[in-house]
Amino acid sequence: MVSGFNAGYVLKITLFAISKKLKLPFCKLLSLQHYDNKN
Repeated sequence: MVSGFNAGYVLKITLFAISKKLKLPFCKLLSLQHYDNKN
């Protein structure tokens, strides 16, 4: 079973990898994630 902490950690690593691939600021992806969580 994957704990919530591990799932969040994997998600952050995935977002970081995507941001490197797209050459986007990591903080921008985080802000987008927070925006999605609010909706």
